[in-house]
Amino acid sequence: DTAVFVLCDISGSMSGTKIEIASQAVYAAATAMSQLSGVNCAVGVFPVYGMVSQFGENPRGNPEKFALRATGGTPLAEGLM
Repeated sequence: DTAVFVLCDISGSMSGTKIEIASQAVYAAATAMSQLSGVNCAVGVFPVYGMVSQFGENPRGNPEKFALRATGGTPLAEGLM
């Protein structure tokens, strides 16, 4: 069994095309991993420290949660912790 946590930066520097691509990428990754037997995936964002998708949740059931918006600064150390 494998657990994968995808962390996405949604700081102000990600505005415009960057956040659109990041939103699509984390949705695609979570959707693909949800189809793999024994793989459990969750998606989180920072700097607001929120969960987009919980472990065991099917991302296809809530694609609107992956419409990410850029906001705030970039506290990278805190985001990784």
